[in-house]
Amino acid sequence: MNHAFSSVPAVSLFAAGLLLSVAPLPGETIQQTRTAASGESWVTPGLWNNTAAASSGNDYYTNGWTLRTPDGPSLSVAFPGASLTVDGGAGGERGMLSLKAGTTEIADLRLGVGTVSDGVAGGNPTTNRPATLNITNLTLLSAATSATAAIFRGPYDGNDITLNVTNLLGSGYLQFVKGSDAGKRIFTLAVSNASSFTGTLELQHGTLDLASTINLTSGSFIMATTNTTLRLNSSLTVSSFTFGSFNLEAGSYTSSELNSRFSTSAFAGAGQLTIQAIPEASAFAWMLGGITLIACAGFRCVRRR
Repeated sequence: MNHAFSSVPAVSLFAAGLLLSVAPLPGETIQQTRTAASGESWVTPGLWNNTAAASSGNDYYTNGWTLRTPDGPSLSVAFPGASLTVDGGAGGERGMLSLKAGTTEIADLRLGVGTVSDGVAGGNPTTNRPATLNITNLTLLSAATSATAAIFRGPYDGNDITLNVTNLLGSGYLQFVKGSDAGKRIFTLAVSNASSFTGTLELQHGTLDLASTINLTSGSFIMATTNTTLRLNSSLTVSSFTFGSFNLEAGSYTSSELNSRFSTSAFAGAGQLTIQAIPEASAFAWMLGGITLIACAGFRCVRRR
């Protein structure tokens, strides 16, 4: 019996090999190995365990050390890697990203037990400056809890932070805080999509200025009663809202209504704060029971046919 064997043309094998040779390889995981000194940044090769400047396609971890952006109040810089995780590790239990440029762009920023701090300064004499951080995907990792929160910090007067987020993700806990001096900081927050976020935002110090309508429909918001201001320039929707030790009941509130309710002046702006009502267990049970009855009735009708 003759057996016929089909052979793959050599040119096809060559083409397949060529495609494999040019296909992008999976990115590397790169760990920071020491704290960035003054004048150093993520483009400093000696900061990373691969001894190369941060580059596209790789995932970078601060590993408990402090990382700096390139330095200059008038600079606009972009992190070149695929992602940056600010978290604890070999360098300490808390990692840090110091914003030294006026504007920083990061496509994928992941915060665990980590701090993002405004370190912008410039001029003569030296003055503290605001920083803008634009993030496509901001993920708050589960390692960030109420005890080990992820933090956005304005260390000194003038170190205000504008935070523009396209997608807010994760289940972690994020605090907005100031430094040790008595001044207030202004945190300006805009979020396009927070539908997948199930964590908590806490305003511990300073002013939080809402620059967009924010829907934390599965997320919580906590606010301290002293040294804080929530400016509802746009509206905020949350699953729960706590002011000090008081949990606000479901409903929609204006700034004046909130100030009257809490005998405070901590709320401002023309927007509304909405706390979504959680369906009562009995109502949910009735609804589920009705769906079950309809399904069973439909099944019996089909069987009778």
